[in-house]
Amino acid sequence: CLQAKSLSIDKLKDFDPLKEAVILSENPVKIKATSPKFQLKGQSFGPFENSAVELPEFAAGYLLARGSAELV
Repeated sequence: CLQAKSLSIDKLKDFDPLKEAVILSENPVKIKATSPKFQLKGQSFGPFENSAVELPEFAAGYLLARGSAELV
């Protein structure tokens, strides 16, 4: 759900991968998640405790990749 990017050393300090490297869409996806509060693309999500939720694909994919969610 994050894209590898090439950066100059000058841009590295200001680079925020959780805003600028997210590649999945905003289409809704239903998942069951357990996660503390987190931010992606400038949006906040959670916290979730074994909750069935509908999130944008990029947030759901992030939690699925971390093993913090499963598809409903």
